[in-house]
Amino acid sequence: MSTLADLAARAVRAPRAASGDARRLAALHVLDTMGCVVSGATHPIAESAARHYGGSLRDRVLRWSAQAHLDEFDALHAEAAVVPAAVVVPAALLVAEHEGRPGAAVVDAVLAGYEAVVEAGLRFGGASLYGAGWWPTALFGPLGAA
Repeated sequence: MSTLADLAARAVRAPRAASGDARRLAALHVLDTMGCVVSGATHPIAESAARHYGGSLRDRVLRWSAQAHLDEFDALHAEAAVVPAAVVVPAALLVAEHEGRPGAAVVDAVLAGYEAVVEAGLRFGGASLYGAGWWPTALFGPLGAA
């Protein structure tokens, strides 16, 4: 099995394997991240981003992701050197809204997305990637958002 196929399989399994505590923590990450999105909306860069991005689903996800990270309050997974919340939560919430999915689907998506982003960060060297000029969240975040 390829690395990408293995990461995808892990992500698919994650929501089904999650305990009640893990689901509650994922829901808390959603709330925490939305606080970061709201806080980031007042950052000077957010105004520029708002002018750049339109109202499409893609643009809204990108804008919320930027806002979630602007103040650097989003949750870090130190060993993997990724901030999965900034890329996973906006995508999960906005796609669920677009598709009319319930809150449980958001939690499932967050669990799956975190699994993909964190596991990829761990497998490919985590913080050592910074020394090579790479930002792990930029590399692996799209896996979690997908």
